[in-house]
Amino acid sequence: MKEQIHSARMNDEHYANRAQSIERELSEREEQLDTLISDQTRLQAELDSGRKAETLEKENLNKLQIRIASLSSDIEKNQNDIREILGNRASTKSSDPEVRYYDGTDPGAEIRTEPEIFWCAK
Repeated sequence: MKEQIHSARMNDEHYANRAQSIERELSEREEQLDTLISDQTRLQAELDSGRKAETLEKENLNKLQIRIASLSSDIEKNQNDIREILGNRASTKSSDPEVRYYDGTDPGAEIRTEPEIFWCAK
């Protein structure tokens, strides 16, 4: 009978120790859970902030791409205008009487016999 009593007390002690151990572990895990929840909240806020920044940057990129396309179109138009002006200029005779084009077939054109000399000052 003493053995049974002793065995029962040992079982009670063992169960009490096990219950304390479980309560400690439960308490630690609840603290870990609280820490993880706060980390999750913080990380979610950072993620939301990053997504907003990404959205803004995508909008800025889109605006820049539209601007680049517009400027490229303007450049192409201006290049075509310049080509047209240069083409017209090459085919148009001068209307100013002071400016004449001598092509060598005009019998009244003066012919130079001496070469022109250009001096460059250093």
